[in-house]
Amino acid sequence: MHNRHFCPADSRRQLVLRIRKLLWAVCLVSVGCGKSEQAGGTSDPPALAAAQFTYPTAGSVIDPFRHFKWTKVNGAVGYYFQIGSTPGGDDIFNVGNLPPNITEWAVDNLMPGNTYHATLKTILPNNTFSYSDISFTAADQPSPPDANAFYSMIRQLTGSVRVSADLSSNIPTPGTPLATEVALRGRTAADCTDYSYTLIDLLQQQHIYSRRVVLSLVGNFWIGHTVVEYYDPFRSKWSVTDPTFGVMYFDDGTQTGQSAAELSDYVFTESFSSIQPKFLTPKQDEYLKSYSVDPITLFLNIVPEGRTPEQSVLHDPLQFMLPASVGASGFYVFEFADSSGTMQIINPPGRFDSGAIAVGPEDGTRWSRVVALNDGWTIENVAAGSQVFTTRRVIF
Repeated sequence: MHNRHFCPADSRRQLVLRIRKLLWAVCLVSVGCGKSEQAGGTSDPPALAAAQFTYPTAGSVIDPFRHFKWTKVNGAVGYYFQIGSTPGGDDIFNVGNLPPNITEWAVDNLMPGNTYHATLKTILPNNTFSYSDISFTAADQPSPPDANAFYSMIRQLTGSVRVSADLSSNIPTPGTPLATEVALRGRTAADCTDYSYTLIDLLQQQHIYSRRVVLSLVGNFWIGHTVVEYYDPFRSKWSVTDPTFGVMYFDDGTQTGQSAAELSDYVFTESFSSIQPKFLTPKQDEYLKSYSVDPITLFLNIVPEGRTPEQSVLHDPLQFMLPASVGASGFYVFEFADSSGTMQIINPPGRFDSGAIAVGPEDGTRWSRVVALNDGWTIENVAAGSQVFTTRRVIF
């Protein structure tokens, strides 16, 4: 049985972090554009091929909506691609573990007139990598002429991405942009990363500036989400639209969208009446209400680009946790005394998958993922100091 868990938040960012851990583990140190170094060596290794950008070129003024492209390196394991506001940075955009057959990628979060620095790392066998880097400037783009048409386009594209996959299975309709995105990752079902990247690509095709925003309730990827922010030139602000749940946060009275930062403040202060969801599919709020936690609570903590969820917990998730007892069917979250705790749950037959379930803290936090359990579940081999919670549903 499915528990309709559309995320973990930004699966691509998880892959980025895994690539980083690999690089750290083998002590790889970059030594210059297009060069490489191998851990543990006492002499300079032979030069290794580095993929080179074919678009953009160094020092160019670029179309910020055009895909980045690079040369293919035979024998490469994959690519790791990042953009920063400073050389070597990744505070603007990053994506890791791209397959070796991928030689172009859509980039978001590039704003007109700004200069950026891109690094492309080619992951090679034998614990080596090579890299190339460039700087470029994003060109100015003409503003859309009509606000109503602008907002209508965002609503239409967001809704179209959501309805291109089944509610229960999240398997996309063949031939849709979402199906193409899912296939790139070698998967069959979409998660919030796929929904968001698909919408970003569609928005950028319409020359609408957009970017991903990663959220986390507890500081791990598993109880988190990825949404899209679009830049509204009529209000000079970023605002949220969410293709995973088919909702746009927009105040019809003022004709103004709501940003992730604003929504995070409303959630933290529990100003729920200030939150203005606008449902974009015939199912209205069904996608939100069928999720394992109230999706609005995931806005509690925003994960800045280039940081991990664990580093981004400004607000205590206990605000939205309810102490629970063992045994009743439902969705549960477990807190451990530290990041090394474990437990085993015995889940009897029921509407959710049954059997023995190993549960532990995720992504270096004290918090587990959400676990769907049937009536009569029990805990065995529990670590001392562990606690059981359900989550508050405050809007959806």
